[in-house]
Amino acid sequence: MTPYFAGGGGANNSPYCTAGAYYAYGLIHANYFTPETNEFFMDGYKNAGQVESVQHGVSLGLGLVAMATANTEVYDQLKNTLYSNADSAIIGEAAAYGMGMVMLGSADEKAVEEMLIHAADSQHEKIIRALSISLALLMQGKEDQADGLIEQMTRSKDAIMRQGAMYAIGCAYAGTMNSQATQKLLKFAVSDVNDDVKRAAVTNVGFLLFRKPKLVPETVKHLADSHNPHLRYGAAMAVGIGCSGTGLNEALRLLAPLTNDQTDFVRQGALIALSLVFIQVTEAQEPKVATLKKLFKRMTSDRHEDLLSRMGAIISNGIINAAGRNATISLTTRDGHIR
Repeated sequence: MTPYFAGGGGANNSPYCTAGAYYAYGLIHANYFTPETNEFFMDGYKNAGQVESVQHGVSLGLGLVAMATANTEVYDQLKNTLYSNADSAIIGEAAAYGMGMVMLGSADEKAVEEMLIHAADSQHEKIIRALSISLALLMQGKEDQADGLIEQMTRSKDAIMRQGAMYAIGCAYAGTMNSQATQKLLKFAVSDVNDDVKRAAVTNVGFLLFRKPKLVPETVKHLADSHNPHLRYGAAMAVGIGCSGTGLNEALRLLAPLTNDQTDFVRQGALIALSLVFIQVTEAQEPKVATLKKLFKRMTSDRHEDLLSRMGAIISNGIINAAGRNATISLTTRDGHIR
């Protein structure tokens, strides 16, 4: 990857290549935070100059490498990047996500306050969305400690903050099967006025209930029949997340009809969810896997299929064949700890 850093790799190297290289470097070194990798990204900021896309890549890479370290130096660097580029939604978005990743699960009060203040001041939807998701990341695994922040976010007039609140419930109560948190999500799914909030609320049901996968299709099945496509998409994603890697029949029953939905992005969600559920499930265990693979292939190459559905089919092909059909997705480790 060296040719892509600092604009090498020939005269035709675009800043997007450099940005992608920094992001990839972050993925490779995730969970291995060392002074060397830190310095590499600090140099990346210096070399990026004022190029927005490169700063975006560096910020995301740095967030990934320093994830959950609660390293104040890195956090301050990302915060300064966000503050000093208040006019750039591209840099600000990545820096805000980076801040959330670094402080993952720390529930740091100072960070919460800074993010809330900046989100209230910002004019850019991308930055507000990134900050609201980062607030959710801060509350990872905190359960009722997060209730105050969740309450504050759900009362916001800004729909993007309420959307973040749904993810905050998902992060704080992931895998706990907490019935009050589940009820709260289902309440917002039917009562909020904004479609994005509704979709996020249903999706996060999957994060709460993944320890008992059979509960997920049961809980969201009436929403999968909703007249609102955003709720149908949310139901598909909840099943995809909550039943990932299980090959559950109940999941297949809920998702199969949605692959013929009249709305293109619902079809996309159903395809991706199916690939999550049936990853590493062989045709011997479930004969319908062969049908699914044919469906993904057909939709990928079908010129008449809508763009979003085709994109869903392409991503699904990637997921179901991940690592040469040799990897699975699990939200817990073998002894039951949340990943």
